[in-house]
Amino acid sequence: MNITKKLFNYIILKFEPFIWTVIKNHPSTYLNGNNQLFINYERFFLISKFFFKNLIKKNNKVLDVGIYPGTTVKLLQELSNHFKFKNSFDGLGIGFDSQFKNEMKKIDVNLYEFDLENLNDQFKKIPKLKSDNYDFIILTDVIEHLQNPYIILGELYRLLKKNGKLMISTDNVSRFDHLISLLKGRSTYVPLLESNMFYSGDWRPHFREYDKMELIKLGTWNGFKLIEHKYYESYFGTYFKIGNKLIKRKKISLYHFVKKIFIKTNHKFMDNQILILEKVELSKNFSKPNHTSDDLKWNETRKKFKIY
Repeated sequence: MNITKKLFNYIILKFEPFIWTVIKNHPSTYLNGNNQLFINYERFFLISKFFFKNLIKKNNKVLDVGIYPGTTVKLLQELSNHFKFKNSFDGLGIGFDSQFKNEMKKIDVNLYEFDLENLNDQFKKIPKLKSDNYDFIILTDVIEHLQNPYIILGELYRLLKKNGKLMISTDNVSRFDHLISLLKGRSTYVPLLESNMFYSGDWRPHFREYDKMELIKLGTWNGFKLIEHKYYESYFGTYFKIGNKLIKRKKISLYHFVKKIFIKTNHKFMDNQILILEKVELSKNFSKPNHTSDDLKWNETRKKFKIY
C-alpha cells in the first residue's frame, strides 16, 4: 500500500490533534499554536509510508512502544480506516494521566504502563505482554532516550510474531549540524541543562544517538534483519496549517542554503533516519554479545563483535 504526499496531506488536514499536542508558551515562539503532527510532518509521513508498505495483510496487531502523546497511533488508525484495514493497536509507555487514558479508550487502544528502563539482565520481560503476539511494533523517536536499548530490542523480538516487523525512527548522530558543531570545537551531546543531570521526570532527555550501522548491529545482534533504511531531513517546525491548506515556512539563511546543497548529495548527513527490521528465526550457531562485569570477557566481546 503506497502512501503519497497527496493522500497524507488529505488525511492530516482533517486530523483533530489531541489538545496536549498543541504547543503553548514555547521559547521558540514560531511553534506556538502548532501541533506535534505538523511540527514533525516529515517524520509522520515516513512513519505512515513505511508502516503500510511493510504490512502483508489487512488485519494486524500493532504495538506502539512509547505511545505518548498518542499522535502516531491515532494517525495510523485513521489511515487504516481509510484503506479499510482492520488493525488493532496496543500502546506501551509511562506517564498516562486520566485524560490520555480516556482518549485512548475512545479509539480502542489498549494501554500497558511500564517503564522500559526497568528491563535488565535479571528482569527481561514486560509483564502482561505475550510472546509472538504482534505483527508490527513501532519504536519511533524513543531509542535515543533509552539507557540500554540492546536489552529492550531483545524483548521486542520476543513480542513479535515470526517475520514480524519493527520500525525505528531516530536522530542521525552523523548529521550535518553535528559536523559543523565539531568544526567549531563544540560538543554534539545533549546540552547540559537539557540532560539527565538536571531533569528526571517522565520525559527523558536523549541518552545516546546512533549512526546507521550501530542501529543495524543492535538489531542483528537481537535476531533481526534489515529490510529498509532511509535518511531524511526532518524540517522540524516548518509545516503548519492555515485554513484548509498546508504551508511550509521557508528557512532563508546562508547556513541553510549550504546545508541543503551538501545533504542533497550526501544523505548520510541528514538529521534523521528510519528503518524497518524483520524478526528472523535464530540458527543454532547464532551468537550475540552479552553484558559482563569481567574485563577479559568484555575485551573478547569487543574483538569478536567489532562494528567497524
